Amino acid sequence: MATASRSGSALAILLLASACRPSCEEVCDKLLACEEVESPRVSHAECEDSCTREEALYETWDDTHLLDALYDEMACVMDSPCADVAAGACYDEALFVY
Repeated sequence: MATASRSGSALAILLLASACRPSCEEVCDKLLACEEVESPRVSHAECEDSCTREEALYETWDDTHLLDALYDEMACVMDSPCADVAAGACYDEALFVY
């Protein structure tokens, strides 16, 4: 019984944590709205597709380190002014080695 209770608590914490992090759609909305971010112009659909593919890849690999780094980067983009994002404040080179 205690195991079921603990696994239920862990599931509730996981669901709560995932509800608090920004979605790929939200991050792409922010990035595309930032005029200071200089990058090849991509469509919203391309941005969101790239983000969700990266998330799915790390989930498939069961790589919690890269998944956490991705979520940290997404949160940073949402919490930072566009000028800081453009200056590389949220960039994590570990996410772009593949």
